[in-house]
Amino acid sequence: MQNNRRMWLACGVGILALAGLVYAIWPSGQSGYDLLKSSDPNKRIEGIIKLHTDGSDKAIRAIATLMTDPETEVACRAVHAVSISTLKERGNLVRQAMTDQRPAVRAAALAGLGACGEKTDEQALVESLSSPDPAVRAGAAQALGHLFAYDSLPALVTALDDPDQGVREQAGSAVLQLFSNRDVGYRADDPPEVRAQAVQRIREWMPSMQEAKPALRSRVRRSR
Repeated sequence: MQNNRRMWLACGVGILALAGLVYAIWPSGQSGYDLLKSSDPNKRIEGIIKLHTDGSDKAIRAIATLMTDPETEVACRAVHAVSISTLKERGNLVRQAMTDQRPAVRAAALAGLGACGEKTDEQALVESLSSPDPAVRAGAAQALGHLFAYDSLPALVTALDDPDQGVREQAGSAVLQLFSNRDVGYRADDPPEVRAQAVQRIREWMPSMQEAKPALRSRVRRSR
């Protein structure tokens, strides 16, 4: 009898734990606008997801109010959602986020410029490759690749030797995009001497790639 009682007690505890988990991850019935006003950061993120799915200008402008949210993850999610939206003023909103004091938010804004930036943003992105924060450097490299910024190739090639592997990976991806996905043999996690050989080959090919701009001729940016 005692064993049966313990078994049922254990089952009850398990059911309650499962119910709590389901409650925590199950989408709420609140509207996205109401969720944005929640004191719970996870609810605000849920609101961002809901309203981004809506996609209307009204919804995206509501999301934009959270680009300065005190919770860094919420602010980053908002920046990303705005950057990949169709809102006309998304570029200016994302540029404003580049002045945020938090490196993670600035990094999200820099990466977002890859989706909504213009030619005039390239200089600021190149300058950000010299940031002391690796997340910012990585975001800038990512955006330069998406913008097909051939004039930034020298700075991106320099970033291939960045001390942070994450930055090297983003710089390598950007160079690959600018080389029209031509495998240049560069791997961010290779030993320094192996990377140096790949970087040397890239430097040799770089002038012709800058002149030909193959990716610009073979691809059309969807945002244009």
